[in-house]
Amino acid sequence: MIGPDPVFIIRNGLIITSCRQLSGFTPVMQRRTRMSPTTPEPRLSEPHRLALRAFAALLDAHAGAARRAAFAARRTLPRLQARERHALARWLAWQALAAATRGNPFALARIHRTDAALGRAAEAMLARLPSAGAPAAAGILHRSTQDAA
Repeated sequence: MIGPDPVFIIRNGLIITSCRQLSGFTPVMQRRTRMSPTTPEPRLSEPHRLALRAFAALLDAHAGAARRAAFAARRTLPRLQARERHALARWLAWQALAAATRGNPFALARIHRTDAALGRAAEAMLARLPSAGAPAAAGILHRSTQDAA
């Protein structure tokens, strides 16, 4: 019979699990497991993190707050390196596809209005995503469509 609550200790990326008592004996069970990183965000640069957060706020904002969110997102772009802009465009393409499946086809239009070059890059990435159908079939409206949200 296992006694009181088990103890979990984390040292140097290892989870060490031991139970306090096993039928009145001292701890005898230990298991070591290598922890896997779950969030890659800490490895991103500060400008890239800020851009991701600003564009997430832009895509989630309602119509009234979208204008302020667009200005905030636009301010983060000059500090990004080319590789980070490419990663941001890929992330925005996934976000546009996800928004379209949730019934909001205007995400790509918001990206285009915030930054035309980034919008074109996101649209090109969207065409290459391994999705169930073509972007037009997913109901994604492009930059010529007005944002009704």
